[in-house]
Amino acid sequence: MRKSISLLLLCVLFINANLMFAADKNELYKSIIEKYGSLKSISFSFKSAKGPSISGSIKAKKGNKYILNSFDRLITCDGKTIWNYSPKDKNVIITEYTDDMTNSSLEKLFFGTLTNMSPIELKEENSSKNGSSYVLKLAPKSNSNIKAITLWISKDKNDIKAIQIKTNESETKWILTNVKINSELSDKSFKFVVPKGAEVIDMR
Repeated sequence: MRKSISLLLLCVLFINANLMFAADKNELYKSIIEKYGSLKSISFSFKSAKGPSISGSIKAKKGNKYILNSFDRLITCDGKTIWNYSPKDKNVIITEYTDDMTNSSLEKLFFGTLTNMSPIELKEENSSKNGSSYVLKLAPKSNSNIKAITLWISKDKNDIKAIQIKTNESETKWILTNVKINSELSDKSFKFVVPKGAEVIDMR
């Protein structure tokens, strides 16, 4: 009899623990959406966590306006026109912006993708280098090229410290630093001025 009662208590505790974990998972996702789901602007530095070293920074404003500085490229978009400038080659390629552009995938993540996901898993991760973080895994609510997104979130401020994006073709993880949200960014700052002496290749 005592064994049956003990087993029953263990089952109840296990079910309650799972329910609490699920609630925490949903609450954390809710807090992330409250912070990042209705952004007007965002800027941050990024670097790849694995594979070839890739780093840079992005400054973005809702309306497909962004400045992506990475490798030997400076890519600027004002929502209508994209300037792809190479200081090394001393040329700038000008094209029209279209919705299928992928240059600003990290920017698009904050301006729409996160709100179309559902939380499916939450765990804690402790690292001597990066400290303690929540690790929240998200899945798309509908069919998407993105199969899963995993967020590493600081426990104190709900800041996103890293993002892993899994698609049909690849899986990449980015470390984020210097994240600033809703700063005042003038539309004029997304107008590229061609440097003197640079070759202009207009593809419009």
